[in-house]
Amino acid sequence: MSEDKTTIVINTQTRQTLRHVGRKYQTYDDIIKELLEQKYGKGSLSSVKLRESKKVDN
Repeated sequence: MSEDKTTIVINTQTRQTLRHVGRKYQTYDDIIKELLEQKYGKGSLSSVKLRESKKVDN
């Protein structure tokens, strides 16, 4: 299954920090997901998406 992709703009320093935070095999997407899970808890990406979709519906 093909995933949709997008482009986000970040500062060069932020990109450098992500490179240092991540492991060699990780993509930026992997690193961001890991950081979000640390902040919101495991499995939180689904619950964040659900909350965001409810905001759009209202």
